[in-house]
Parts: sequence; C-alpha cells; structure tokens
Amino acid sequence: MKKSISMSVLLGVLAISFMYGQLADDLSLMPSPQAAGDLDPTFNGTGTVRVGFGIGNDQLNGVAIQPDGKSVSVGVHADGSAMLETLITRHNEDGSLDATFGNSGIVRPVFPSSTSNNIFHGVAIQADGRIVAVGQTVGVGTSSDFAVARYNSDGTPDTTFDGDGLAVTPISSGNLIDIARSVAIQPDGKIVVAGRARISEGPSNDDFAVARYNTDGSLDTEFDGDGKVIVAFAGRFDEAFSVAIQDDEKIVAAGFSGSTAEDFALARFNPNGSLDSTFDLDGRVTTSFGAGRDGAYSVVIQPDDKIVAAGIATMTNLDFAIARYNPDGSLDASFDVDGLATTPISASSDEGRSVLLQADGKLVVTGFALVGNNDFAMARYNADGSLDTSFDGDGKVTTTFGTSRDEALASAMQPDGKIIAVGLTSTSTDIDSALARYNTNGTLDTAFDTDGRVSVQAGNFEVAHGDSTIQSDGKIISVGTLLFSGNFDFVVARLNPNGMLDNTFDGDGRVRTAVGTGIDEARSVSVQPDGKIVVSGSTRVSSQDNFAVVRYNIDGTLDTSFDTDGKVTTSVVIGNDQAFTSEIQSDEKIVVAGRAANPGFFHFTVVRYNPNGTLDTTFDADGIVTTSVGSGHSNIVDIAIQKDGKIIAAGSSSNGSNDDFTVVRYNANGSLDTTFDLDGIATTPVFSGSDLAASVALQSDGKIVLAGQANNGTFTEIAVVRFENDGSLDTSFGGDGIVTTAIGTGHSQARSVVIQSDDKILVSGWGTFGSNSNYIVVRYNPDGTLDSSFRSASSAEIFGNGGIASVDLRNSDLNPVMNLQSDEQIVLSGTSSGLIGLARLENDIAPTSGNASISGRIVDVNGNGLGRARLTLLNALRGTTVEAATNPFGYFRFDEMQAGEFYVLTAGHKRYVFEPEQRSFELLGDLHELDFTAHGTKK
Repeated sequence: MKKSISMSVLLGVLAISFMYGQLADDLSLMPSPQAAGDLDPTFNGTGTVRVGFGIGNDQLNGVAIQPDGKSVSVGVHADGSAMLETLITRHNEDGSLDATFGNSGIVRPVFPSSTSNNIFHGVAIQADGRIVAVGQTVGVGTSSDFAVARYNSDGTPDTTFDGDGLAVTPISSGNLIDIARSVAIQPDGKIVVAGRARISEGPSNDDFAVARYNTDGSLDTEFDGDGKVIVAFAGRFDEAFSVAIQDDEKIVAAGFSGSTAEDFALARFNPNGSLDSTFDLDGRVTTSFGAGRDGAYSVVIQPDDKIVAAGIATMTNLDFAIARYNPDGSLDASFDVDGLATTPISASSDEGRSVLLQADGKLVVTGFALVGNNDFAMARYNADGSLDTSFDGDGKVTTTFGTSRDEALASAMQPDGKIIAVGLTSTSTDIDSALARYNTNGTLDTAFDTDGRVSVQAGNFEVAHGDSTIQSDGKIISVGTLLFSGNFDFVVARLNPNGMLDNTFDGDGRVRTAVGTGIDEARSVSVQPDGKIVVSGSTRVSSQDNFAVVRYNIDGTLDTSFDTDGKVTTSVVIGNDQAFTSEIQSDEKIVVAGRAANPGFFHFTVVRYNPNGTLDTTFDADGIVTTSVGSGHSNIVDIAIQKDGKIIAAGSSSNGSNDDFTVVRYNANGSLDTTFDLDGIATTPVFSGSDLAASVALQSDGKIVLAGQANNGTFTEIAVVRFENDGSLDTSFGGDGIVTTAIGTGHSQARSVVIQSDDKILVSGWGTFGSNSNYIVVRYNPDGTLDSSFRSASSAEIFGNGGIASVDLRNSDLNPVMNLQSDEQIVLSGTSSGLIGLARLENDIAPTSGNASISGRIVDVNGNGLGRARLTLLNALRGTTVEAATNPFGYFRFDEMQAGEFYVLTAGHKRYVFEPEQRSFELLGDLHELDFTAHGTKK
C-alpha cells in the first residue's frame, strides 16, 4: 500500500521539486523494474562476463577511433603452436575492454581454422560504424593472399561483404606471398588496400600492390580493369606499408624500395588506378636520407595537399625520420630546410611507425626507442619540422610498460587531440597487446585505465570452473583449473561488483599458481574474516593426488605466513586424495573436505587446519577424519558449519548398485554426531538410479537442504532434499522431503543451493536445450513448490508457469555456483565454453532493513551508454544528497537508500545536457531502468 504523508510534508516535497524539477506524480511513467530472474545490465553492461587466463603472444599492428570514442585495434595472436590467428580488440574510452564487442571486447579467430598464418595489419572504420580490417591469410600451399574482412559494430562478421565477411585476393601469380598492410575508405565507401606482392622467388622480388574493393567486397574493375595494381620501383624489395586518399580521390601509397639499403618510396595513383604522372613525372618518388637503410611506415595528407611520410632513417643508428613532399612529389624545403627531419630518441636504435596530423598542423610520430629495452616513443614536430618543445619539454616522450620490450606499432588521434598508441609489451613468459593514451601535452592520460596504459592477453587456454564466493565488499572471486599441455594449475579471478576485473588483485584481477609440478586442480574457495583467500583442491605427487590448500593475501600474492610459502599439501592415505570443498570456522580454522581412497574405495574425508596451515590435532587427534559410508565409493562435495560448530558434510554414497544422497554430521572434535539419524549418517535415494548431491545449505531453523541430480531412467533431473535437524526427511517439503524438477530437453543438474532471507530456496545448475546447455536458476517456495513469480523473460515460454530462469552465455554453460550479494542479487559463476562465465540476475526480495536500490542508465540519442556521467540523489524529506557516476556503459546504481521517502535524481555530464535532467519519485521498493537521454551538447 502506498505510504501516506501529511499535507505539510507534501507541500515541502512539492516546494523542493519545484526547485529541482517537475515531480513525477504518476509513477507509471517510470520504467517498470526488471523481473526477478532477468539479467542485471549494471553488471559489465550486459549482465554477463567471461574471464579467461591468457597464455601466448599478442601484438597490435593497427588502430582506429570510432565516432563514439571507442578504439578498435587489430593484430595477431599466437598460442604457442604453429597457428597465427587474427585479433581484434575494442576498448572503451576509459581503457576497459568493450563487453558489447565480440567476446568481452575481443574477436578471434576470424578466419577458417584450417589456415595457419593469419595476421591483421591495418584497420579503418566506415561511416556506418562497420569495421574493415586487412592483412594476410594462407592461400595455396605456403603462399599468402590479401585478406580484407568487415565486421558489424558488435564484432560479428558482416555477411553482406563477400558473403561471409571475408574477401581473399591473390595479387601475384604463382602462389607467392602477398601481404596487405594498410587500408583507407573512400568517400563513396570503396575500400583501398595497399601492401606488397611477391613477383618471383630465388631471389625474391617484391613490388608495391594496391587493390580496391566495392562496398560488397568484390574487386572494383574500374580500378585498373581488375581491381589490382602492381608497381615496381628500381629495387628488389618494394613494399607499401601505408595508404592515404587525397581530397581529389588520388591514392598515395608509401613504404620501402631498394635492394640492399632501402629508401623512402611513394607512389600516387589516379582514381582509375593508373600512376599519376603529375607526381614526379612517373607517379613514383624515392628519397634517401643517407647511405643506410631508410623506409616509410606511415603517410598522411595535409589540407594543402602536401604529403607527409614517416618511418626510419639510418644515421649513426636508426632514428625517427619524417619527410614532407609538395603535391608534385618534390621535397618541401619549408620543412626543416630540405624537407627531411631525423630525430634520435635514444642513443641506440629508434623506429618511427606512425604519423598523425593535428588540427594545428603539428605532426606526431609514434614508434619505439631502445632505452635499455624498447619503450613506446613519440615525437611531435611543428609545421616547420622543428621539435615542439611544448610536448613534454623537448618534443619527445618515451613510455615503459615493464622491464622488457615495449613497442608502439600504430597510433590514432581522438577528436579531442588525445593520442592512442598500440603495439606490444613483453613479460618474462609471453608478449601481450599494449595500448597507451597521451594527453595533448605528451603526458600519459590517467583517465585511461588510471595510469594511461593497458595490456591485454587475448589468448585463453581452457579453464574448468571450480567455485566462487563474494567478499564482504561485494567483490566476486572465482577459482578454477587452467588446462594446458597436460599440466594444470590453480587460477583465481577477482572482479569488482560491476563485473570488471579488479586490477588491485595481482595487477590484472587474475592469478595463476602451480602447487606442484604436475596436475593441480582448484575446486573450492573461501574468504577469511581478514580478507585472505583460501583455495583448496588437489595436487598430483608421484601419480597420486593429495589435498592442496593455497592461501592468498588480499592483493593476490601468496601468504607466506601460511606454511611459509602459502601452500600446503596433505596426503591422507596411500592413494588418491581429492578435496572438493572448504569452509572457514569462526576461529579461522580451515575445514577442507572431499574423498580419500582407503582401502580400495573412496571415503568421506575431512581435514582441519590451523590458521598457520598446520594440521589441527584437536580434530580427531591428527586433523584428519575418514568415514566409510555405504558399501562402495562415497565422497563429500560440500560442507556447511552450524552455529554450534558441528560440521555438515554432504555428498553421495553407493548402496551397492547406485549412489544416494548422503549427509554426515560431525561434532566439532571430528567424531560422528549420533544425535543425527542415530549414527551421524543419513542416506536418501531419490529415484532408483544414481542420485548425486552437489551442494548443501542450512536454513535459519536448522533444517538441512541438499541439491543435486537424480536419474529418472532416461535423463538426470534437478533434485532437492530437505532434512530435519535430526536427520529425518522433512515431510513438509514436497510431501516426503524430496522434490525433483525436469528442465529442458535432456539432462539437467544442480550445482549449488542457497536460502534466501525469506526462506525461499534457490538452486543453480544447468539444463540441456537441444545441442546447447544453459545456466539455470530454480526458485522454490518453502514448501517445495515452484515459485511462479521467478522467471526471466528469456525463459518464460520455455518453462511455462515460471519458477525457473535461464542464462545463455555460450553453447556450453555448465555447473554455475551461486552466491547472493548483500542485496540478494544472484551471482552465478561457472564454466562457459572453456572460460569462467559469470552472470548477475535481478532478485525481488523486499529490503528487510527498509532500504532499496535505484539504478538506471544514461545514453546518448543513439542509445550508446555515456560513461562518467554524474548523478546526484537528493532525499527531499531530509535534504541529504549522495552522488554516483556511470560506468563505461552508462549504468549507475544507488544501494541502501531509505525506502518510503521522496527523492530527486539529477543527471549531469561535462559534454551533454538532458531534457529532463531530473526525476522525482517516492521510493517504495527497488527501482530500476531509471534512464536519462542526452538531447544535445553544452554550448
């Protein structure tokens, strides 16, 4: 019922509303809240995120800026095999990967898997937002061909381009090596690509090559008759590295030419593909800076039609080199007297790789310099060719990412004049993609990933998810096993509450730990009250598995106060011992449980450690308890600790032919609790087949809830069993203490169970839908019936009357562990097609503290989210305000707001204005989709 207020209070609210904006007295005008079970779009912008652990080498070769400020980079990924894969990444303005693009900001591979050498070298953005990337792909035999690919703005291949989004063009005859290096888009949308064609082998002979494509991906036969032009200079090694289009639609290609010591080489083509004879008489120009190797990697056209090329020149060492030409191809003597300028950045070798033209006519060359190891390097020149000393004091800047090799290979300029440089950075184990953003004065832009620098590992080995939990500050921890080359390691990822990786955790939000030298598998995670993270599982020692426990500090480093190196291994018996679950007691002792083979069969096994990692000898004298249950194998998969310190161990045990749900309760000293089903052990068959428990939860009244799977003879179903505190089945739940739910078109299984504050039961797992498997969440009322108020929009038709929500991240989404946030939003973390996949779902629990949340999004007129917008929330009754800012996708959220009171929410942005800029409302419960749209820029 709507809360009533006095007339005097209402008049006060109206007065405040008059000051701050029109009061929305009809709340039906507000967007309706999302339903319980729907994805929460404030989580990573989409409600889902997938996390990988990269191994391999990445390199970015080209970059372009979208009109919305996002940067698109292209390059190559190598996973350690002979395979080279093309790579595209898109970053938001703040440096984070754009989750709306491809797989969380990354697209790879994009060519058929049968090819082995695919590389992107250049990229351009069409006026309609589609992305054109060019490079090389394997042709016949060992040859390579021009590769031109076009993508929609979401990273999917544009099938209107040559049928599948990829055009492959052999330029030379004889199945030789052709490489596309650069791309430019004409005003009519035609695509111009420049690179090299290998004319012959033995000795090799390369020439400039230019191809032009129609907007549908076909070769443009108006360009030299067949869409392709090959141009030879005097030398054997002629290669175009960059292409630009003049206002008159003439095409300029720049690169290298020579046989032993190359020179700058430029060619200009008429729009029909013929060489332009007004450019140095034959359409070709070569320029030598000295007797050594010179070459142009980049070219740009000034508004006065002068041509600027930049690259390298051999002086004492390799230096940055820049040349400016008049429109007729002659060197421009107004530029550093002779049209040529060289700049040593370091005392050793320096390479300029990209040139940009500022609006004020200044020129910026980006590349790398050998300063100890290679570093990103940049130089800015005045229009006359002199170094611009307003740029970092001397016109030159170097940037290091680490202690090893950092190289900028391409750059692009934002509309505000900031510069994005991309390339690579190397570590002790691999090479990563690298991006840096600079302010107009040459300093690093700290609004770009806090320090102006971003590195990305694009390649991921398969990860098997183990467990997840939520810290008291809302950060999410997921653990699993990295599977590579037969040698498995523990991996831990920590995400901020908004779904972004937490860079305060080991630098990038991810940690990989080898416990031993062989197979290590992480299956459980718990967080201590002091914030330290305990991960348990197993490690293989001499072909036998042992319990393994690793403890991390809050920052992701190993905690050396835990058994001196942060790692403990325990051999329970002479055989395989595997830990599946763990919990932290109130006294900070660590309880780890699983199974141990002793003798012949696996048995329930519980091990308790002191906080320093030693075995707790107050627990069954040696810290270890094994319990034989049933007539065959038995194992623990989950544990819970009662308030009185008793330990509930849940799992399955064999009855001789099949497995049954099993619960064992131990006293705090490790002995069996005989008040629980007389002997401390309760077993329950669900169906006549194998029934396997996966998770346990304790209700506030002491009842014990198990969830898992039961085989109905055809498929497995979700199975939930509830026990009384004494171990007997609770007949108020489903009539006999057992509830099963068949979901989808095949097998379905539960992975975890959680009790809401209103005593409803949430079960997470997965279900089969045709050839795919999806995460599922089932909500039961306390009596075991399905809760029809819980259903996501995506699953409404599949599941009919509700009670079930589904999440589809990829084709294979399995075994999601579920946790509830402090506001009881649902967080899932499981295995999604080889990566850790997380999702956050809305929930509809009424705030028990009288508080509620407010969330929404700020977008521009095209529906794109606006990051860093300011939100001010005024409590109209109390006169207090709180502030928030939008994340990179435009989402905002206020939590723990007092329900039943009136608020005024004001939106602001440094560039945009909003109509209206304020919303007024009474907060009766969680209020979502409170959106604002920008309707113009500030004057």
